[in-house]
Amino acid sequence: MIDGNLIAPRPVYHHLLEPEITDDANRDLCVIRVICRGKSNGRPATCTLDLVERYDEATGFTAMEKLTGWHAAMVAILSAKGEVLCGGIPVESVLSSEQIAQESAKRGWKVQNKTMV
Repeated sequence: MIDGNLIAPRPVYHHLLEPEITDDANRDLCVIRVICRGKSNGRPATCTLDLVERYDEATGFTAMEKLTGWHAAMVAILSAKGEVLCGGIPVESVLSSEQIAQESAKRGWKVQNKTMV
């Protein structure tokens, strides 16, 4: 409810986002937002991670191509270098947060981290 009116979230989201992504300069775009809630030092904390990826003129890769399977590529490369644990480990548990940050930086990804404690 906003000012006594029932508002559906999806149309509001589209109304706000569409002008930002329909600019001709935005050939291709992927947006990722992760929100984590928990505790830090016993106090409630929220961490929001944002990543915006775009088409790469130099390589011809779309944003989706660059982000699809990124974790598998990181695991494969680091496995070949012997920098991750061996065995049947779920992909979400193989890489440490530090490894993900380092590998993301190598790919030029600028992950914005907003942590509130």
